[in-house]
Amino acid sequence: MENKRYNKRFLIPQIITGLRIVLIPPLLIFLFNDLIIECFILFTISWITDILDGTIARKLEVTSTFGAYFDAISDFVIIFILFFAFILKEIYPFWILIIIGFMFLQFILTSKQKKPVYDPIGRYSGLFLYIIIGITLIFADSLIYNILLIAMLGFFVLSLISRYYALHSQK
Repeated sequence: MENKRYNKRFLIPQIITGLRIVLIPPLLIFLFNDLIIECFILFTISWITDILDGTIARKLEVTSTFGAYFDAISDFVIIFILFFAFILKEIYPFWILIIIGFMFLQFILTSKQKKPVYDPIGRYSGLFLYIIIGITLIFADSLIYNILLIAMLGFFVLSLISRYYALHSQK
């Protein structure tokens, strides 16, 4: 009986994480129909699920490697798709997807190390990109977009440097 209860508890954070993926189609519909307030509300719900899934998993004592990767992949999918939508709306250049993809790839590669790499900058990549998306949704101004683009580049470079030093300090 306890095993069944544990399995049900394990599913709660996974369902919350999965909700983020389910929200993508309505987010895109709202975005492409210029329903920005509705899009921002759904995006905020998505962001809240990103905070809640890990918190609830720790509270229920059902954290897992699968859950951590599912969370990270869900973050990447929603971030990547929303930036792709911004590209289609001609807000950001296409090459920004390469940087986002590389940020995710460096996270995956360094998390496969025998001893996980603690990167004080890179661990906030998802949060940083969520904030960029939120600001992009709120402000329809090319100057703001250019500032955000420069901030993303700066964050990416700092994250690379931070992860490089974190990797080499472990050896």
